[in-house]
Amino acid sequence: MSKKTAAVMAGAFLAMFLAVCGSDQSLIPEGSTPQFPAKPAKINLLAKLPYSSSRIAVLGDCRDGPSSFEDITDDIVNMKPQPELVAHLGDMISDAGSGIEWYDFQKQAKPLAGRYPFYPIPGNHDVTDQSSEEIYRNQFPAPINNLYYEVEFKDLLLIFLDSEITGEHGEITGQQFDWLKNLLAQKGANFRYRVVFVHRPLFPSAEHVGDSLDGNPAARDRLHKLFVSSGVNLVFVAHEHIYDRKKIGGVTYVTTGGAGAPLPDDPKAFFNFVFLAETGRGLQGYDFSIGGVLKDQFLIK
Repeated sequence: MSKKTAAVMAGAFLAMFLAVCGSDQSLIPEGSTPQFPAKPAKINLLAKLPYSSSRIAVLGDCRDGPSSFEDITDDIVNMKPQPELVAHLGDMISDAGSGIEWYDFQKQAKPLAGRYPFYPIPGNHDVTDQSSEEIYRNQFPAPINNLYYEVEFKDLLLIFLDSEITGEHGEITGQQFDWLKNLLAQKGANFRYRVVFVHRPLFPSAEHVGDSLDGNPAARDRLHKLFVSSGVNLVFVAHEHIYDRKKIGGVTYVTTGGAGAPLPDDPKAFFNFVFLAETGRGLQGYDFSIGGVLKDQFLIK
């Protein structure tokens, strides 16, 4: 294949993504699992982002994949421009409550957590009961050990939710829902963008259909309606070890659960992370597989 033909095909592929930005369906086309280089590579977005007031790296589900997690970490550390904070969508370990696994994770995550403000949320492998919830809380400082919390980051209100609260697994309900509703009512309008992070997806599309927030459709729908009515722009989820993006009711949902956990047999499954930047045009998102291969990009105005 000539370079010219390859460039035309790449342009057509990107155009297909951009043409369906308003769709409620998956924005990742069916086909074979994407391929990527085995080694990390430097990612330079300076030409695409001449000015950015806020930059965030987002990843999730790194359990059982130390080498892949290390490669993704290397990609993030070598990026230009650098992220200003890192958000982790949970499932940092496999065996909830394991002190040894938490020790290993802290070592593996040090290049990120030691370099950037690091904001995680619990996954279903991190917390399963009150004991493992307490062990999780001991891993992180305030406000992270509050389980659900908010971070005011320039023009962005960042909201971190806990889908694994003891007795409320797989739901955002009770005191947490009331807290979220009050937060959006009191502070939401003060920010240009409102971005939510939660481990389990509201609208799963792969191996965890029925085992996500869709397990209680009434509670899921109530949460989604709150996002819509409160002007939430973007929701990052994990749990499914894939990359996916869809827009429902004006809210963009991005699944990025490919930071090292075992990949399912799914064309959307590949190791990946997302880089999000606020620009003059809006929130610009880029999804990269290992080695800095751009797999998707999106714009939220």
